[in-house]
Amino acid sequence: MSMYGILFGSFDRWAWRWNLLRKMGLVNTPCLAGNWKAEIKSSFESRAIPIEATVVIRQTWTHMEIVLSTATSKSLSIVASLAVAASNLPVLS
Repeated sequence: MSMYGILFGSFDRWAWRWNLLRKMGLVNTPCLAGNWKAEIKSSFESRAIPIEATVVIRQTWTHMEIVLSTATSKSLSIVASLAVAASNLPVLS
């Protein structure tokens, strides 16, 4: 049981990002971890002003944490869904 825990923990944190596993077709989860620049705009109003934001994504194979920061607010999301569409473009929701 300990060996399983060590292997799973290693895969969950690091191994799933290896290109070799992607080329073999064993993993297709895209790695979005990192710092991103973003622009958000409300869909409520037709004249909504875009707001610049930064997004920090921390990701393992089984977990994702997203921090969005603007000049006036900050939010943390710990629930996310990541899907790879038929076009191979990742969809984060």
